[in-house]
Amino acid sequence: MRRLPYFARELLGNYSPDDRFVYVSDGGHYDNLGLLELLRRRCRTIYCVDASGDGAVARTLAEAATLAYEELGVTLKVNGAPLARLPADAHEAHPQLRALQGRLAAGCVVTGEIKYPTGAQVTGVGRLILGKAVLTSDLPFSLQAYAAQDSTFPGDSTADQWFDADQFDAYAALGRWIGDKMVDACGARRQAVDNGAVSSPARTPASTL
Repeated sequence: MRRLPYFARELLGNYSPDDRFVYVSDGGHYDNLGLLELLRRRCRTIYCVDASGDGAVARTLAEAATLAYEELGVTLKVNGAPLARLPADAHEAHPQLRALQGRLAAGCVVTGEIKYPTGAQVTGVGRLILGKAVLTSDLPFSLQAYAAQDSTFPGDSTADQWFDADQFDAYAALGRWIGDKMVDACGARRQAVDNGAVSSPARTPASTL
């Protein structure tokens, strides 16, 4: 019987901090990326992986950016829009991609600048490297073939708790691919800093995550 009142409170979002039991959530309903807490800690370099199901729209990143500004005064400036969807006929000349038309994004990595407000313990500019679980035209052929036969990949619901071997391997391979792209993006930015094309973040004491 004890569980029923707590279930009702969960449905209504009505919790008391002085209650005997405290409701603990993973925060997905608030900031699905976990990005806000890293910004709260004034990290200078942040690697973030977005596995939400909003496709190439990057709506989850936009929501996190809004929260960051409203609650922390932190401004996120995204460089370009590489996650935009490609036109359906962009790869018409490649037969192996015809089944993926309309599902491809222009890229799987977004880079950006983080501007921390003055007066905080850590101020100045940091950097964000975000990898997004989307399909791109330069994916390995094995991932292209799997995506062509599975119309939900890589947007399977978290309600699916019974991945088979092929499904698990496909997500693991996609994760490695996106991770490599994030490392490449960070390396390209460092080279640009060395060449003077972009400015280096302020050298302030902060954690790098």
